[in-house]
Order: sequence, then C-alpha cells, then structure tokens
Amino acid sequence: MPASAQLNILVSKSDSIKSLSYKVFKVKKKNNKIIKSEPTIRYDYYPIQYPLITLYYNEDGLLIKKDNTNQKDTTRYNSENKKVTTVLIPDPGRSKDSITISYAYDILGNIKTETMQTSAPNMNYLLNDNYYSYESLTDKIYINYYFAESDSTELKKFKNEQPKLNHYYRLFNDNNKLVEEKFLTTSKNPFPYKPDSIIHTIKYEYNADKTIRKISNINDHINSVGRNYTSISTEEHRYLDEGLIHEIKHFTNTKLIREEQLVHNSKGILTEYTNHWLNPNQTTKYTYDSKGELTRYIFSKRNKIVRNIALEYTNNDKGHWITCTHYDKKNKPQYFIERTIEYY
Repeated sequence: MPASAQLNILVSKSDSIKSLSYKVFKVKKKNNKIIKSEPTIRYDYYPIQYPLITLYYNEDGLLIKKDNTNQKDTTRYNSENKKVTTVLIPDPGRSKDSITISYAYDILGNIKTETMQTSAPNMNYLLNDNYYSYESLTDKIYINYYFAESDSTELKKFKNEQPKLNHYYRLFNDNNKLVEEKFLTTSKNPFPYKPDSIIHTIKYEYNADKTIRKISNINDHINSVGRNYTSISTEEHRYLDEGLIHEIKHFTNTKLIREEQLVHNSKGILTEYTNHWLNPNQTTKYTYDSKGELTRYIFSKRNKIVRNIALEYTNNDKGHWITCTHYDKKNKPQYFIERTIEYY
C-alpha cells in the first residue's frame, strides 16, 4: 500500500513553471484563527507527504533538478525529451562527490545502456531512490529484441538468452510495444552458502487499442540449499465508460489480493483513485478536483473510516495553488502548506 498519497505534481509546458518549493507547518486553531508552528521536516506516519526540496523544470515542463541540503540532482534531456544524463550529489552538505548516470538509446528510442561514473572511488551510500551504494554502482545493459509476426528469428534469440546480472533482456512487437522482459537478481547468504538467485520474467498483453490488458510477473527462485520454487503475480486490466474508468485486479498465485480503480474526466485528468486490499480488509481513496489536485484522502479498515483528510487551496492569479490547509475528520486544521512558484 502506498505510504504517501498520490499528489499528482504535474507541470506542463503551458504552465511556464521554473521551480516549485514547499514548506509544511503544523497548525492549530485559536480564537477562530489558524496558528502556524515553525516549518517542519518531520511528519512521519502522515499519509500525505510533500517534497521538502526545490524542484526545477525546463520550459517543456520536465523535471531537471532537485535541490536541498542533502540532495542535489540535475537531469539533462535530448530533443526527444529523453534523459541523457543525471548527476547526483548524494551528500552535498559534506562533499561535492557525485555520480553521473548516462543514458543511451537504440534507433527506436528504447533504453540501451545506463552507465554510471563516480567522482570518488569510495562512495558508499544506501541505494534508495537517489542514494547509491558502492556495490550497486554498476552499468545496466539492455538487450532489445524486435520481432514481427512474419519472422520469429528475434523471438527465438530472446527465448534462448540465459539472464546475467545487470543485463535486462526485452522483447518488443512490431508496434514497438514491450511484450516480455527478463533479468536476474541475487541476494547474499551467510558463509558457506552460495547466493540465492531469482530469474524474473514479465509478460505484457495488450488490447486491440494498444492499452494494457494483463501483466504477468513470473519469479523463478533458485535457492542455495535446493529449495527452488516459482511465484507468479498478475495484473488484470479492464476499461469502462470509454476508457475513463480503469480497473486493475492483482493476483498472487491466482489468489485475488488487491483491487484498484482510477477514474478520469473527459480531459483525461485523474479525479478519483481507490486502492482496496482484501486481507486485511482496508481501502484508501483519493479524490481530486478538475485540475488534478488532491482534495480528500480517506482510509478505511473493515469498512470503518479511520482517517478522513480534506484539503482546501488558495490560488494565485494564474490559477496555481500557493497554500493548502489540511483538516481532519473532525474538521480541525492539522497542517498548512505554502508553495512557492517561480515562473519563466
């Protein structure tokens, strides 16, 4: 289940937004006035989390930089709006050491390689989003195969590949749609046991209109003590009301475990998202306005509402929100968010 709400921080070319930054304040009501605390960076276990960094965008609305005291990332794009390089400075408060990730694409625009280069030989950070461990600073190689109904040569080559670490094998159809991919991961065991391995195979099926119909994730577990087994998880996708409603059912080894529903308006903007787990029985529901901004978050357990958060906004003269107040299910203010927007 997502730890934070789907905030939909969307920036388009027409917005002309250069940067966004957020400040979060705990608040209380006194004499019918909302009183702010000092800005906070810790609001653990609260389901709606804001990026407490400055986000920079280019004139096409693409995120090019994240900047605060403990994270500085810069991304450059090519003329087709694909990533070319990303420079990460994992600990800018103490060091200017950086990691540069370079991306290369094949003639059809699919990723071919991700190469990593560090500015210092002993960088040792936890690999988690933008924090990297030394062991994980390895290049990724994507082997792309393309097949047509009239020629199965590429399909046979793909099927014969035996996955190697840091290699990602991908099969595309003649519409350049990914239909299958496979890769290998390992996990270390205490001496004297050998590492465990998992061969991941992901298969994609599409409808006639090229929307996804089914995703099957097959994991072949190869255990160092011979306890091998296979686990399978699948997603089944269904579209209603001319595609405005998108339903997803998640299965683990044929057992239904989770259901999602996404509802869009006629402009394609998400207006409602529901995430329901069957066991334990709990549901999270997000409601959005016509601009795609989150207006309500509801979390229920066994059909009983546990958390009900309403969000109210004020906008600037361009129609972009600059303040947001969060109210709990008793209509008491909890948090106040200030958003600073810089324009081109």
